[in-house]
Amino acid sequence: MALKLGRDSQKRSPMTDEKPRVWPAQLNAYSMELKLQLSAATSAFDSLEAHIAKRKELATEFNRAQREDYVPPLEAEQRAFIQQHTLPIANLAGPIIGDIQGFLAAAGVVNSILWPSPRKFRGETDEFVELRLQRGSQIRDLLGVGDESILNSRTGGDDDVRGGFLHYDEMIDEFLRAHPGEDFVSLDIGSASKGTSIRRGLAARWLDEDTLDLWVNGRLANLRGIRDELMRVLGRIQIVTNLTIQMGPSRDGRPSAPGLAFGAPPKSRGHLG
Repeated sequence: MALKLGRDSQKRSPMTDEKPRVWPAQLNAYSMELKLQLSAATSAFDSLEAHIAKRKELATEFNRAQREDYVPPLEAEQRAFIQQHTLPIANLAGPIIGDIQGFLAAAGVVNSILWPSPRKFRGETDEFVELRLQRGSQIRDLLGVGDESILNSRTGGDDDVRGGFLHYDEMIDEFLRAHPGEDFVSLDIGSASKGTSIRRGLAARWLDEDTLDLWVNGRLANLRGIRDELMRVLGRIQIVTNLTIQMGPSRDGRPSAPGLAFGAPPKSRGHLG
């Protein structure tokens, strides 16, 4: 089964006003992965925005209920209020963390393709490391992305919120050392402009639901800015490849679920639009 991704055309690029350039064959596997990670990042970001919108909606209902239906100090009525208004808001914390982690993981794969590690790993030669670095440089040149890009997050740097999420135990250690004896908040979501971030100073992770600024201890990154840069840089890649579906033998008389092979064969084509 043939699957076409993007448009294989000779139209001028709206971004560069140049004819699309053919992606080098030896980089096809990387172009495919960049497109897949863009799709993964977009999906996670859209889910994050949907969950934040739901959180805002529930918070509005919570405020309305507090104004219109005062809850007297009766245990049964308090439980009912918590069940109806408080728990649905709290239950969004996990999905929101999952969305952020998925988004940052995808952005991290893109980062590693564009700026490969200069470290020599086990079994590697100096020549292999140099080829990896050259590959990253070539891809960056093709996409027109510079080292100043927001996608170029330095491991352990002030903008490395992905590393903060990935090594969150270290963030907890760091936070508890800096705030001995104080309350600990794992995640706070609010709006700095609306004054709903009063727990921010005690939170190891804080997300501004309006700007999508994300803080992990002292590390800061804007998730919307990362998403926009991913779209700007990777949206230019257009590829044509194959989708292979493999049907296995049925053991019980019922059709089995097909396997799916999705990749970039050597003869696939790619363009920068």
